[in-house]
Amino acid sequence: MLGSIGGMALRVTLIHSNDVHSRFDRMPKIAGYVERLRRERRGEAVLLLDGGDHIDRAHPLTEATAGGANVRALKASGYDFITIGNNEGLSLLPKALDALYRGAPFDVLVANLFDRSGRRPAWARPFAVRTVGGRAIGFIGVTVPFFYYALLGWRVEPPEVALAELIPRLRPDVDALVLLSHLGLFADRELAKRFPALDVILGGHTHHRLPEGERVGRTTIVQAGRGGAEVGRVDLVFTSTGLVVRARTVAVDKEAPHPAVAAAIREAEAASAANLERPVARLARPLGVSYVAESPLANVLARAIRRATEADVAFVTSGLLLHGLSAGVVPYAAV
Repeated sequence: MLGSIGGMALRVTLIHSNDVHSRFDRMPKIAGYVERLRRERRGEAVLLLDGGDHIDRAHPLTEATAGGANVRALKASGYDFITIGNNEGLSLLPKALDALYRGAPFDVLVANLFDRSGRRPAWARPFAVRTVGGRAIGFIGVTVPFFYYALLGWRVEPPEVALAELIPRLRPDVDALVLLSHLGLFADRELAKRFPALDVILGGHTHHRLPEGERVGRTTIVQAGRGGAEVGRVDLVFTSTGLVVRARTVAVDKEAPHPAVAAAIREAEAASAANLERPVARLARPLGVSYVAESPLANVLARAIRRATEADVAFVTSGLLLHGLSAGVVPYAAV
């Protein structure tokens, strides 16, 4: 029977979300799927992980709470491990990330993020080891090393540097080694070739959908698209002869929402309602957006950027703007 120990197979299931991008409507369904799977598995280990870009400040609730609503949902969902993506690391200041993650009930795994002095942030760990049924599973987290991190006071080293140090250190003491990666599919493929000791790469960043996973050498790569419509599911089956990895994606839109997660989101909405409605501007005329011609709203933003940065020239592409602004009072929720 799967799930047992003592010479018989042991199954550990990893459920992996990536690039949810503040789709609060799907967060309760992801948690609902995990809850149902745990009931069906009757006590077998089911671990929940997120591969970054859970936060997206394009959503008013995320913007109003500086990511706090997202972390409330992560907590209520019972996530075990997460890493950060560029939407967390580049759209929030270091102090805001500290406020979000310090004391969180899940582990934030980021092995390649440091401050300018070379110290890892207090809320981040490079790796974690979870023992289930006598089997040790190692988890390492890495995020994409964009140059722009330096502008915020971070130093992000190439993930290969962190992995070259951590994999030889962990591999002798674990039965499976999992990388939680916000690097993108193309980088994950290269890492799988370079570090064949990795059993699984739970990926993100490039929004690829791999319905049955992708095998590169002995490593299985999983990525589940964008927006939380699907999650990755990886069964690690430990047998007397070795490890078997089975991967696929699972749609969650028809799942019953998890009540605690839905309640956490409603509470965040209620707490931020006044902030979202506060006026930030009054417009005498509308500021429209065009994707085929010059845009009034983009021009206003470009002038503001030029003043703030004291630059000679500033550009704002209209594609960055989802909609224009109407004449009259503009609430925070609209910008």
